[in-house]
Amino acid sequence: MLSPALLLWVLLLWVLLLWVVMPPGAHAGEAPLQRLVGELSQARGAEQATELELEIETLRESVLQPTVRLLMRRAQRELAEAHPNGALEDLDDALDLQPDDPVLWRERATAKAAAGDLDGAVSDLGGALSRDPSDVLAWQSLARIEEGRGAWPAAFQAWQHVMSLDPKIEGGAKRLDRLRRRAFGQPA
Repeated sequence: MLSPALLLWVLLLWVLLLWVVMPPGAHAGEAPLQRLVGELSQARGAEQATELELEIETLRESVLQPTVRLLMRRAQRELAEAHPNGALEDLDDALDLQPDDPVLWRERATAKAAAGDLDGAVSDLGGALSRDPSDVLAWQSLARIEEGRGAWPAAFQAWQHVMSLDPKIEGGAKRLDRLRRRAFGQPA
């Protein structure tokens, strides 16, 4: 039987270990994130929605470790320079360091799509969305990739999610209607 003093020491060591292992800011943004996502779905106009989207993305990236943030920025630069394989290497490294971050999964999906691996991109977007189903950018990417693959029903469903999260997105209703027609034919 453990003495109360020993039990207290074990508990304190456990808390200290969790504190050391947990990345800086982990879980700190979850409540504000959900609040902002709710505000986005209720935005009064496209301008307010755009401001909220930027706040949401800033909050999502705020939990990234400094090394991971550096790797992600380098990957984004490599993508802009049309070097998707270098971006993939950096994002693989970033995911090794912070595997549960949905932003990294979404970014790697973007790199895979740029490299022509659409199935891999869809798989990574599944990883992003399973970790954060309120990620409008991931749903937009999924709709765009499924559209590019000619998977119209899947593109339509992904865009429905976009519209449920961000109803004021520019051109959103027209795109939803166009995808509905491509997926299911002309409305009756």
